[in-house]
Amino acid sequence: MPRSESHRRLVYEAYKGTRSETEPALKEQFEIAKEVFELMCAPQFTVPKMEADDIIGTASVHWAREKGAPCLIVSNDKDLFQLLGPNTSQIIYRKGKEMLCYTEADFEVEYGIKTSQWIDAKALLGDKGDNIPGVNGVGEKAVFPMLQQYGSIEGIYRDLSALEANFKRYITKLEDGKEDAFLSKQLATIVTNANLTKNWDHYQIQMSKKGMIEAFQKFEFDSLLEKIS
Repeated sequence: MPRSESHRRLVYEAYKGTRSETEPALKEQFEIAKEVFELMCAPQFTVPKMEADDIIGTASVHWAREKGAPCLIVSNDKDLFQLLGPNTSQIIYRKGKEMLCYTEADFEVEYGIKTSQWIDAKALLGDKGDNIPGVNGVGEKAVFPMLQQYGSIEGIYRDLSALEANFKRYITKLEDGKEDAFLSKQLATIVTNANLTKNWDHYQIQMSKKGMIEAFQKFEFDSLLEKIS
C-alpha cells in the first residue's frame, strides 16, 4: 500500500517518510506473489487505508479471542508482539533455517512487561524504520523499568514529579517529548477491527495443490516443486 493511503499518514504526514520508494524489481515480485496465491486459492486481504499489520491484527483477534482458536502469525516483525496472547504466538525465522515459535511468555521473559505494554514501549522508544518519533533521550534501560512500575505512558505522565528517584533525570526529556509520546502510541497501535467486508468463512484456506503446481511450474520454482511432488 502506498504510504499516502495509510490512515497513520493522515495523523502524521512524516510516518514512514524516511523510507525510499519500493524498487521496481520488488514491486514485480509483489505482483507475482499475488498471482501465485490466486492460483493456489489462498485468500488475500485488502482494506483501504489499512496496513498489513492492521489486517493481521484484526484476523488474529477474530480467531484467537472471538473464536478461541489457536492463532500463529508468521512474521519477523516485532511490531506484531502486541498481538501475542494465550492463543496467539508468532513464528519467527532466525539465522536462515532456524525457526522459533515466540509466545506471550517468551515476550514477558525477554522484556519484563506485558504484550499489551509493547505499544507504550514504542511510544517512548520510537521506531526509526517507521519514522515514529518517540521521546528523545529515553532508552530501553529506563523505558522497561518505568513501564513495570507505572504500567503505561498514561501512568508515567500522570504525575512526572512523583516518579521514583532513579527516573528523575528523565523528567525534562519526558516533559519535552510528551506530545510525541502520545502521537507515537497512536501510530504504534495496531488496528484490530478493520472492516473486512466478506464473511469470515470466505477466508478459510482450502489450498489447491493443482493450482500450487501450476504456479510453481509457471514461475519455475523448481525446488518447491520437488517438495510437493
